[in-house]
Amino acid sequence: MSHPSTIAEDIQAPPKKSATRKTSAGRTKCATVGIGASAGGLEAFRRLLEHLPTDTGLAFVLVQRLDSAHESILAELLSKSTRMPVSEVAEGLAVEPDHCAFG
Repeated sequence: MSHPSTIAEDIQAPPKKSATRKTSAGRTKCATVGIGASAGGLEAFRRLLEHLPTDTGLAFVLVQRLDSAHESILAELLSKSTRMPVSEVAEGLAVEPDHCAFG
């Protein structure tokens, strides 16, 4: 398996013309990258985000296995590793380019 910084360095920003599109409702549509990790994957997420360009035109959704009895502070922790906006996945949350969401 590749080291997270190696993977991130290989991600190139797609051409701006085709990176995003508007839907008929006027919402922005973009490609979404899903990344999963076990409960111990926080450091891997942080290292990946530290090395990702913030203008890829892609949306990143991070999924980590956590005990549902504990409140997650992942947004706070991950937002320190990237200039991309970081939010928790919630019903109705729109996927947006150059954003990171976790759930």
